[in-house]
Amino acid sequence: MTENAFNAKGDAAEQLIAALCKDAFFEDFCFMNPYYAKGKELCDVLVVLGEVAIIWQIKNIKLKDGMFNASDVNKAIKQCRGARRKLLQLGTVDFTNTSGKTKTIDTTKIQEVFMIAAI
Repeated sequence: MTENAFNAKGDAAEQLIAALCKDAFFEDFCFMNPYYAKGKELCDVLVVLGEVAIIWQIKNIKLKDGMFNASDVNKAIKQCRGARRKLLQLGTVDFTNTSGKTKTIDTTKIQEVFMIAAI
């Protein structure tokens, strides 16, 4: 499989999770690939419902002999933790939701963060 095909599968997985979140939580509260600064992506999908945030990190990993490399899973977990840390430091930030509208989020009001690494 070429690197571009692998990236395309990862993009498709991100779009699937974003669509599922949009259906479950409404598109106004779902953000696909939110950027907190130019070129700095927070996570793959973010859901913010009042005082609760859900951070999704999606990985499409290559299996070797039918097994995954534990370091790939650990990397996804580390990315989730970093996204949580960064999110809670942002203060007021504008993200574009899955409906294409800009929404202002005050991250100081977030009390609970759930992190999901989807492999």
